[in-house]
Amino acid sequence: PKPTNDEDGQVVGDYTLGRVIGTGAFSEVRRAVNNLKGTVVAVKAIRKGQTPSSGTGGCQELAERESALWFGLSHENILPLFATFDTPYTVYLVMLYCPAGSLLQLLNDTHRPGAGSGLPQPEAERLFAQIVCGVTYLHRTAQIVHSDLKLENVLLDSEGRCRIADFGLARHIGDPAMELAHAEQEGERNAAGGLVRARTWQARHSSPAPGKRRPLAGGRQTFHPGSLEYAAPELLRPAPSFTSVSASSSTPHNPEDVANPAQDIWALGCILFALLTGLLPFTDSFQPRLQMKIVRGTWSVPADIGRRAEELLKGCLCMDVQERWDVGAVAECAW
Repeated sequence: PKPTNDEDGQVVGDYTLGRVIGTGAFSEVRRAVNNLKGTVVAVKAIRKGQTPSSGTGGCQELAERESALWFGLSHENILPLFATFDTPYTVYLVMLYCPAGSLLQLLNDTHRPGAGSGLPQPEAERLFAQIVCGVTYLHRTAQIVHSDLKLENVLLDSEGRCRIADFGLARHIGDPAMELAHAEQEGERNAAGGLVRARTWQARHSSPAPGKRRPLAGGRQTFHPGSLEYAAPELLRPAPSFTSVSASSSTPHNPEDVANPAQDIWALGCILFALLTGLLPFTDSFQPRLQMKIVRGTWSVPADIGRRAEELLKGCLCMDVQERWDVGAVAECAW
């Protein structure tokens, strides 16, 4: 039999599926009810047999990798993963249900006449401090780089607490980057020149139409999901010539192709900027131009945000990876 899409009211395992509350390139998230306990949860359904363009294996393999890493995490600012199970066609991840949605939704729903579309600064400070607590746990305790921190991957639980979600791209600190299929790399190398590295990054972080924005009623703008806008500049620069060799391999090793906490810190700066202003520091509807803006690192400090917020943004959005703040420095300065 052919696989069918999940539907409202469908029973899968111990759960009755409800409405769709989120979608991804190879998955969808539904509100669901545990039929044994009567509790409401969120269930992420990942179709087997689909192969992302990143050449990292099928979706089943990626789902198993994500759940294995996610199960070991326990912190008040990390979305808990309760269980996993699968059917012949789908892998299901059962998570805490967050009725308030994501920070992306919160920002898009916020409208303060005459004050822009950012959050009131005390609220932005409170939420950012919680995100930093979660990232501190990931970097210091779990030794994990999230690799895809963005507004839509920070959810708000029933108590209004930030919960970092979606560990599909997370890796342990120092782990090698996910490799692209050889043919895809070679096909782009000569044609794209300096943009090969940027496209390699994009293939690992698949989101529809990154960088696009659309106006809401009244001329206000909203974010469109797209991880590229949160990418650190070192991930987008042309791959340098390198000669270092890892101890366990005779293959030259590029130090920028390993999981580095500094990549999460840059994303934290983008999130803080958005919470304060309702905008991301780097945006453009044309992807190559957006990549160039990030690589050049030109952005303006928002007006009237205070000295501490300005220091945080400069520390997180520092172009030099070695000089960029670590999570300890961010936590010390955060509210």
